[in-house]
Amino acid sequence: MSSTVEAARRRPRSLYYVGGMLVVAAAVIVLAGSRSAPVAKPDLESTYLVQRGDLTISVTESGSLRAMREENIKSEVEGTTRIISIVPEGIYITPEDVAVGKVLVELDSSNLRERLAQQEMNLAAATAAYAQAREAYDIQVNQNESNIQAAELKVRFARMDLERYLGERLTAQLGHGEVNCAALVASPDLAGAALQEKRKLESAIDLAREEVSRAEVKLAFTEKLHQSGYVSKEERDADALALTRRRVELEQAQTALDLFLRYEFPKQVLKLLSDLTEATRELERVKARARSELAKAEADRQSRQAHYMLQKDLTEKVRNQVEKCVIRATRPGLVVYANPRDWRGARTRIEEGAEVRERQAIINLPDLSDMVCEVKIHESAIERIRRGQRCYVTVDALPDQRLEGEVTKVSVLPDSTNWLNPNLKTYATEIALKQTNGNLKPGMSARAEIIVADLRGVIYVPVQAVFVRGGRHYCYVQGSGRLEVRPVKVGQSNDKFVVIETGLKEGERVLLYSPTPPPPLPPGEDEPARPAAMETAAPGPVPPEILRPARTETREGEAAPSSPAKEVRRGHRRNAQP
Repeated sequence: MSSTVEAARRRPRSLYYVGGMLVVAAAVIVLAGSRSAPVAKPDLESTYLVQRGDLTISVTESGSLRAMREENIKSEVEGTTRIISIVPEGIYITPEDVAVGKVLVELDSSNLRERLAQQEMNLAAATAAYAQAREAYDIQVNQNESNIQAAELKVRFARMDLERYLGERLTAQLGHGEVNCAALVASPDLAGAALQEKRKLESAIDLAREEVSRAEVKLAFTEKLHQSGYVSKEERDADALALTRRRVELEQAQTALDLFLRYEFPKQVLKLLSDLTEATRELERVKARARSELAKAEADRQSRQAHYMLQKDLTEKVRNQVEKCVIRATRPGLVVYANPRDWRGARTRIEEGAEVRERQAIINLPDLSDMVCEVKIHESAIERIRRGQRCYVTVDALPDQRLEGEVTKVSVLPDSTNWLNPNLKTYATEIALKQTNGNLKPGMSARAEIIVADLRGVIYVPVQAVFVRGGRHYCYVQGSGRLEVRPVKVGQSNDKFVVIETGLKEGERVLLYSPTPPPPLPPGEDEPARPAAMETAAPGPVPPEILRPARTETREGEAAPSSPAKEVRRGHRRNAQP
């Protein structure tokens, strides 16, 4: 079977031209109604023996390799900086290199070190100011406690003075309104110094009144004695003077009590009450000042703390920036320079002395232990691609090695970013390779064959043995001395063979292409009028349902995929070229 196909592929290009001319002649004969024209016996190289066997249905696509796991090493230094040293591209970072922290890239850190020295001085000053603010806050807390305690003692002493003068019960009855001193002094709850003073004055009046009474009695007795001639006039006048003195003392005692009740008692009560009120108010003012001073100290402490934390963070940030100037290996992989493109599309070369910006990729470290092949499947074939399908990948650089793989990812949405052909819709598909070797590198061109189905015991023929006329499929079957046009029902196909479900039997021989005029269609197989170029084409293309391109090379810049039959004919033409 393979020898026949290979022989058919080696036919010279001139044979196609001759065949085309013969096909045109055959069409003329068909239109003239010559159904019994003799046909030359085809060459065996232009026919194919129908066989039954196993057929693999696959979709073949071109793509490229990449690592399944890849670490992108980027610059984390703010702004732009220069590369001082970098490991050579192409070396492999081993687990031992990761263990010792091998330096991959060293960036210029001179400016950052100067910033770090200045920032450390700022941090020292902020630390001292923050410590001073904390001490001032503690001092203010203690000062507030002392001031409040002193004010509370004044309130307590003022209350004690008022209670000592009026008594506890009467002091407790005092309100914040106007004080009625007459009621206070007459109150039975009066106690303390006021009651003592009141009683003293009242006692002085009683004693003075008694003294007056005794002086009056004595003067009356002396007056009787003087009239009787027992005492002298001087003695009588002395007793009269003593009476007058006692009366003056009584008046003085009454005046003192009246002054006490009208002036001294109200004055003392109001003074002591005012002292208590003022002490209470002073306590509130002290507490308010304490809160104000404490809030001020707290605000200053928080401000100094925030400044200290800011300076600390800035210092730590600059220190981290200095540390990030030395990039060490964190995982094994192959060293590949990033070489990104700038806004103009030109590549930025990664080398010693080159400037890199923040977040710019410097090195890619692909892990070569697990590789995937990325291909783009045309939208006409994507419905046949599923995850888990078996694949075979051939790398262009290693054509003798056929690697097994499995479809692991099929894009949900198509990729239509090809500006050369915006109507081209392809789906990104990933194929995980089951085995790798040290010769595989990311970016290598590869060709992936995705196994769609494995058919067992089916009849199949080459795709160039089937042609379409009037929307139906036919084959030229070699009979006894003539060619027979036989309708067939086709099934699945790949880029070389198509399954024949009905219409052909095992062992029959079909024509691959027609070097002689083909016989007319069987009776009853009339077809609607079609363009002459399509009518005379032999063999024609395979049907649309089996012409899903198994080979959809849709690299950037290429045109949309063609049918399998066209691909085979192109292969014939390429093989026929010297």
